[in-house]
Amino acid sequence: MKKRYLKGIFGIAALAGVFLMASCSQNNAPSFNQGEVPFNGGDTTVQTVDVTQDNETLDTVDETVNQGDFQMETEDGSFEVSNNTYTITQGGTYTLTGVLEGNVIVDVQTPNAEGVYDVTLDLSGVTIKSETNSPIYAKDNDSISYDLEISAKKDTTNIIKDTRSLKSEDAEVELGAIYSEVDLKLKGKGILYVEASYNNGIHTKDDLKIKNLTLSVTAPNNALKGNDSVTIESGSLTIISTGGDGIKTSNSSLKSSGTQKGTVSITGGEVTIYSLCDGIDAAYDVEISSEADVEIFTSNYSKYSGEVVNSDSSTLYIRAAQSRTSYRYAAYFYDDNGNYVWADATQVSSQMGYVYYKVDIPSGYNNVTYYQFKSSQTEDSTTTCIAKSSGETINRAYDMVTLKNSNSTLSTSYGVYSTQTQQGGGGQFGPGGMGMQGGNSSKSEYSAKGIKAANQITVSGGSVVVTAYDDALHANNDELIESTNAYGAGNILISSGSLVIQASDDGIHADNTITIEGSALINIKTAYEGIEANRIYFNGGQTYVYATDDAVNAATCGVSTTPCIYITDAAYVDLDVASGDTDTLDSNGNIKMTGGCLVLKNRQNQASSQTGGTIDIDGSFTITGGILLSFGTWCNEVNMTATKSSSSSLSSGTYYLKDSSGNTIFATSLATNYTGYRIISKLSGSYSLYNGSTLVTSF
Repeated sequence: MKKRYLKGIFGIAALAGVFLMASCSQNNAPSFNQGEVPFNGGDTTVQTVDVTQDNETLDTVDETVNQGDFQMETEDGSFEVSNNTYTITQGGTYTLTGVLEGNVIVDVQTPNAEGVYDVTLDLSGVTIKSETNSPIYAKDNDSISYDLEISAKKDTTNIIKDTRSLKSEDAEVELGAIYSEVDLKLKGKGILYVEASYNNGIHTKDDLKIKNLTLSVTAPNNALKGNDSVTIESGSLTIISTGGDGIKTSNSSLKSSGTQKGTVSITGGEVTIYSLCDGIDAAYDVEISSEADVEIFTSNYSKYSGEVVNSDSSTLYIRAAQSRTSYRYAAYFYDDNGNYVWADATQVSSQMGYVYYKVDIPSGYNNVTYYQFKSSQTEDSTTTCIAKSSGETINRAYDMVTLKNSNSTLSTSYGVYSTQTQQGGGGQFGPGGMGMQGGNSSKSEYSAKGIKAANQITVSGGSVVVTAYDDALHANNDELIESTNAYGAGNILISSGSLVIQASDDGIHADNTITIEGSALINIKTAYEGIEANRIYFNGGQTYVYATDDAVNAATCGVSTTPCIYITDAAYVDLDVASGDTDTLDSNGNIKMTGGCLVLKNRQNQASSQTGGTIDIDGSFTITGGILLSFGTWCNEVNMTATKSSSSSLSSGTYYLKDSSGNTIFATSLATNYTGYRIISKLSGSYSLYNGSTLVTSF
């Protein structure tokens, strides 16, 4: 089904032998045995990435693989047939074969003889195509509870194809080629191809679970959507969205059982995602663990990308000048039949001279006029207002409108909320972390992140490869979580597994905290900002970063006794940046190092007029353990006594740090010449730095 070619391109297989765990503590010399040193960069753009994709999709499948008249058979259920529509009315197991130009509707009214309401569809070599409705549609029944299971049987190929025209914004019909209003489980050792031209590929209003299946899904909007959750346990999945997100959840409330909704969980299987927008977009958490093997391409790095489709978007953000906080805003939604709905805007954040509000777009309305009122005007009125816009069709390609009052007329311009607000603070401080960098202007205009979560991203195992035309990993704290009515945590925790990242903007971005620990293996091969958050903790693992701006940036923690960047004795951190106004390690507060190994590289010419350097801090840098090697310009404002320092030029090559017995502690690669070095060691004993076999210095 799929060839895991990226392991050759990005070197995951090699990294398994390259990455190593060791302690650079104060009292114990570390033990590194690197047979090969990872090379993190050199290219200043991710656009050189080879995105050759040979995954099999429905376009390459012979649709005549299934032949013969359609048959539905059951031994314990009941169904009705009318005009090529097969309606299941009773719980039980149903076997489907042949070719159907029609629909299968699951509308359970009664249990079978065994008292079972749940329905299982055994796909045993079937093709179902429809141009009028979802080929498979499961209806909710308020009076009973049942689940739908779809199983692709071993040694069979099955095709579900929704051939309806692209969904219009006011259409209120089923949203997926497979659409379920109840919990949906997909499994089986056969093959299932799902193609949608209408909207989503596979969509359930509740929980979506996938196990064992070989699955290919192509859709103009979201390929996989479980409003409440998406769980992938195993299987081989190719997920393609030409105009939306690859995998998406939308609810963040609690179930009646107390379970949190909105999580995307991948615990196993091979999952390849190609999306125009976000690869994974979770309303709450994203969890990747165990044996998961995930590869993601977004926007320009997916050959399947088309035009943005946001047909099921229900939230619209409004951006207005900070000076307008004494006013309130409302949206007047209307249709072509004279119906209308007022929606008052609720403030969600403020930053960088702007205030951000949001409104919910009512279903069935495609036109809008924006109004500005005095704060004392509590009633919505089309005539009594400060200013209003012209009536217009909602621009669904974007989720944010900027309003500007000029002579009582509101002008409108559209953009992406998460992209525009990344310059400022997140949640109650404004989205993106106040004081964080504005991001790379060459990234996509819409959100095209690899993995995005409204609360937290956790990677505790598996393999993740992301090539994103935006941030690769991004955790927000600017969205209200329904279950708590509070902003999301905005945290990322990586404790195990391997990550290989290439990003047009940030490699790993959290609005609050990033923690790297345990046996995590991270290689950010190219990014604008490598790792960015308010606070960043390197408690373990091995992290390699090459960035064209800052490699690591701690943004808004402030100068206090708590460090913004913390490196402990279990961590190995190797950071490199391009020449220019770049900082390798940048903190708007304090940095503390109690152990570990920290390697900093900065390629700028020390004699040039460029600013920046290996370390840039607003507070203090305290080192009580471990070892720091700095190659290149050392920022002038940092005054720290070095065990060894030199302004001589170091040539490119592989540098080895060895103990007095000649054992290699660790090795690092210099891709080009660097001017000057500093070594700060809190290790006991004597050590030497070599370029290949040539001694550079001893200390």
